[in-house]
Amino acid sequence: MADSRDPASDQMKHWKEQRASQKPDVLTTGAGNPIGDKLNTMTVGPRGPLLVQDVVFTDEMAHFDRERIPERVVHAKGAGAFGYFEVTHDITKYSKAKVRTFYTSVLNEEERRRLCENIAGHLKDAQLFIQKKAVKNFSDVHPDYGARIQALLDKYNAEKPKNSIHTFVQHGSSLAAREKANL
Repeated sequence: MADSRDPASDQMKHWKEQRASQKPDVLTTGAGNPIGDKLNTMTVGPRGPLLVQDVVFTDEMAHFDRERIPERVVHAKGAGAFGYFEVTHDITKYSKAKVRTFYTSVLNEEERRRLCENIAGHLKDAQLFIQKKAVKNFSDVHPDYGARIQALLDKYNAEKPKNSIHTFVQHGSSLAAREKANL
């Protein structure tokens, strides 16, 4: 009985069977060039620097360098942690951070003022709920710290917002006349 299958459907299988006997016994590069030794690199002397002409090593490093390692993605998604972190016990044996001491003992009055102005200056363009959360966090460090930042934020938020859109029109145009009427 003759085979009723289309020969094109078995084309890869036939090619693989034919190719099996033609496989080279030597290791080759991606371009098909034979490699004599893949485990060692070419150096200047026994402990010298690597040579640029070592194409096999360069090719190997280029492939290794471009592999994607999912566990080490820069902005990997977290899994299994929900909610807020809150310290419930003394952690002085785990952390040497002394944020409260830094604010009260290390910084003088002028440095504290500048620090609070800098933080409030960065927070003034943030949304209100972000400002409140930041002030709460700074108040947890030291009540004076949070109060100063809140006072500066209140001052910044009370100021009239500056007009950041600038239009330039020719003198005497109808648009210029309308703008003068709106002022």
